[in-house]
Amino acid sequence: MQLLANDDQVATVYLAHMVDYYTLVGNQSYEDFKRRLPNQQKHLQRMRSIPQTSPVALYTQAEIHLHWAVLKLMHEEYLGGAKDLRTAWNLIQKNHQLFPNYKANLKTLGFINAVLGTLPDQFHWMLKIVGMHGNYQQGFAQIESYLQSCPVTPATKLDWQSAQFYHTLLQFYFGNRYKSWESCEAFTNDYATNPLHCYLRGFIAARTGNNDEAILVLSKAPKGNEYGDFFELDYQLGLAKLNRLDEDAAIGFKKFVTFYKGKLHKRDAYQKLAWISWLEGDTLHYKVYRKMANSYGTADDEDRAVDKEQAVGIFPSAGILRMRLLFDGGYYKAAEDVLKQINPKVLPSIYQRGEFAYRAGRLMQEYGKYAKALTYFSQAIEQTQSTNYEFAPMSCLQMGNVYIQLRYYDLAKLYFEQALTYKNYDAKGYVAQRVRMGMALIPSN
Repeated sequence: MQLLANDDQVATVYLAHMVDYYTLVGNQSYEDFKRRLPNQQKHLQRMRSIPQTSPVALYTQAEIHLHWAVLKLMHEEYLGGAKDLRTAWNLIQKNHQLFPNYKANLKTLGFINAVLGTLPDQFHWMLKIVGMHGNYQQGFAQIESYLQSCPVTPATKLDWQSAQFYHTLLQFYFGNRYKSWESCEAFTNDYATNPLHCYLRGFIAARTGNNDEAILVLSKAPKGNEYGDFFELDYQLGLAKLNRLDEDAAIGFKKFVTFYKGKLHKRDAYQKLAWISWLEGDTLHYKVYRKMANSYGTADDEDRAVDKEQAVGIFPSAGILRMRLLFDGGYYKAAEDVLKQINPKVLPSIYQRGEFAYRAGRLMQEYGKYAKALTYFSQAIEQTQSTNYEFAPMSCLQMGNVYIQLRYYDLAKLYFEQALTYKNYDAKGYVAQRVRMGMALIPSN
């Protein structure tokens, strides 16, 4: 943003906004969010003083609205977030019409376009507020166009890093997650001094079969007075260590629940501490942490099923839990070794038998052992067909994905459609979203 480089006062205000944004993303504190919220209008007012003959004028305003939309949505202020998103979209569209050669427009246009094109069903009301329908493929291509055409200079560094961040996360969630690691690995080598890059590198590594790298990176997270609070790094380190079944995994979660004053991930952190206690054979602390987890957020289908079973004396299967964690960490051989030790016939409930079959299917799917995967998924559907558990619709979804890989498109469509027939379970929006993405891969002819 060349004008900012030539106008110290404007640059100072915009950088102050960026400090607010990155601080609030890092500490996720609702109190700090409310305290800094008035700065949004102060900073916007200063950006409006930039001459309208410059592409930076509307661009910086769009960025400020977009950043505050992200922060408001993070704190579940959905209406305010949707309004800011609409304003950001209108401003960046206008700027692109006025200054079509201003490359940074593509980054912001692409991100909003891609995000709106992948909204789960329960958030489609936001599309009406924003007044548009997004397109993921188009948005992703716009971000890629920006990255390919914009050289990294001191004036473009902030925008370029944001574009890389967007590109990596979109690729991870909606594209090829293994490619997301390739791009992430290349531009986050400064993770020991850049908390945001440390987070992104650790997050992506832990979910793409590079969990050992994630632990190495997150263990070197930058600390000290020169860095703001970023408690999410402790949570992610605990998660990565838990997925490797490390004995000290609880440390990260305990740091997180002790020092983090927000609500995000608080329930999940206590849930993970309960899991650790259960795997250690500590039933007392398992129950204590389960109770603490239930004091945050809303119980999901899994929580309700576990609580219902626990009420009649059925506790989680330690074997299934170990298999699940090792799978999440990408330790497939170790997960398969655990799988072989489990006799599904002696599992005491429909929920556990359904979970075993689904997770065994996912493991075989990642291994590329599709015949075994399909057998397990069929078992999961049969076991939980008449329940509200997610294992039947999720198995239908994954069977559709397997048949896409095998190019049996009629069967893929059949199972994608079957996945949509299930009602009244928490992951319904996610499944519907993934079904749409899967159906888009089926040739029209």
